[in-house]
Amino acid sequence: MTLALLLIVLSGFVAYFWWVWLWYIWLIPVGFLIFFVSLSTTAITDKIKFWKWWQQYLIFLAWIVILIWLIGSLHFFGLNSIDISQIMIVLNLVLWLGSYIVKYEDGKAVFKLWYYLSIIWLWILAYDMGWIMVFWKIFSMSWALHTAIIWFIVFIIWLWTEINRNIWYEFAIVVIWSIILIINHQIQDLYMALFMSSLLLSLIYYIIYKIIQNRPPSEQQQKTISVRRILAWERITQYQKPFKQQFHRKIYDMIIDMPRLIKYILEWLNIILIIVMISIYIYNIWKTVPTMHERLYWIIIASFVSNVILLKRINYTSTIQRLIVFAVINFAIYVSLFSIYDGNIAQITRSAVLWNIFCAISIFYLPKVHIGQYFKRIDYIFWLITTLLAMVFNISLFNRTQMPWQLLFSIIFLYVGIQWMTLFYATKHIGRMEE
Repeated sequence: MTLALLLIVLSGFVAYFWWVWLWYIWLIPVGFLIFFVSLSTTAITDKIKFWKWWQQYLIFLAWIVILIWLIGSLHFFGLNSIDISQIMIVLNLVLWLGSYIVKYEDGKAVFKLWYYLSIIWLWILAYDMGWIMVFWKIFSMSWALHTAIIWFIVFIIWLWTEINRNIWYEFAIVVIWSIILIINHQIQDLYMALFMSSLLLSLIYYIIYKIIQNRPPSEQQQKTISVRRILAWERITQYQKPFKQQFHRKIYDMIIDMPRLIKYILEWLNIILIIVMISIYIYNIWKTVPTMHERLYWIIIASFVSNVILLKRINYTSTIQRLIVFAVINFAIYVSLFSIYDGNIAQITRSAVLWNIFCAISIFYLPKVHIGQYFKRIDYIFWLITTLLAMVFNISLFNRTQMPWQLLFSIIFLYVGIQWMTLFYATKHIGRMEE
């Protein structure tokens, strides 16, 4: 099958370039074919492993060559990039769904990959056009199409044939993201919508945490008769719920075997919400902010931090989240100071310096409190980095105050000296921590 597909691809490649008077380019696929044949006829043991690797990814390379030929042909006949990207989406989508019907395992991976890449290509083209409304319209339409396709695979194609486990993960992500979009569309107050979305993520993370903690017994453990039950005159044969137990075990296995990419997506949902909230707050910072929004702002920040802790407890965390959590906390403090002191730089700077020193000292004491057990040494390193960045920002705030330069110069040196001494011992303290 692979060799036949390769020959078809190369024949079309040669015919196309011969037709457009670039006949010398067909020497490239011919050399590719010679290399392929030489590998397939070799009997050297060291090359067997390479051949297995090559055979695994050959179908991806072959489909790339087909798409290059098809895109070049469509351009030759005058189609623009937007139309070609839409044709690529439909073509790969039809072949992807068809792979489930004919049970073509390689096609499920190849056509799915290029279906996603074609959608991303369409987004890039829409963004390059410079029309934000057009981009969001295309993004919304493609997301609706993808949601419908995932639902179709899960609820229709699943009736005829077994689907890949990754589809179930994608289905869960699609459902979560769709609910978030519905919440933000139906609730006019964006702060309240973000708050509800954050609570939804907290509920999902907590359910995952409870599933991981509540490990179901294996079939062998269920069949084992407990001596304690016999001595306690309990019934040895009790009514079991096989469907409930099997469902519990299946869900547990899916959570435990979840791909790292899906964990990152779940993590990024929390990050995206906080980025949107901060962007909205910055956009409205020069306007009158209602008290309700000010409270929701802090509640969403607290919800984000609690979600980060939940993600750490289930080991769904990455470097970007470790950095963002401390950056968000510091940002929240600075924005609040700006709001409390109504833009008075001197008071903001004084409070920001005290907060910065407090953060540096807290590194020594956080491991001793309950929340400290969820932070590893790498988290404290990022805490130290954000503390240094905050110190640099505070120095820039000092320059905006109207102090005499001699007094300003001495205060900055005193502040930097205290902070550097604190950070020096904090670095040694972090170095003694376990990974």
